[in-house]
Amino acid sequence: MKIDTLFPSKYLKSSDIEEAGGELFGTIKEVGTDTMPDGANKAVVAFEEIKPLILNVTNKNVIKGLYGDETDLWKGKKVLLYTAEVSFGSKTTTGIRVKDEVPEAPF
Repeated sequence: MKIDTLFPSKYLKSSDIEEAGGELFGTIKEVGTDTMPDGANKAVVAFEEIKPLILNVTNKNVIKGLYGDETDLWKGKKVLLYTAEVSFGSKTTTGIRVKDEVPEAPF
């Protein structure tokens, strides 16, 4: 059993993508904010097929580059998510990234 299965999350984790074979396609349902357990409000992208993604600046910029800065127009748009080694403070960890191209997905 993988240890991450003992710590379920309502948000997408890099381990979810790795377990799916390294990539996940998603159709954007909506973009909004959600309050995290520490009280912080964060941007969240909800998808039709998979768990929501907490949106960081890097992924926001990629989606904005693909589909523009009006999040209402992102609805129905498709993205490809993958994992990559990223810097988080002074550590390197596995993070989620949005591929910088409109996917040709088997939807």
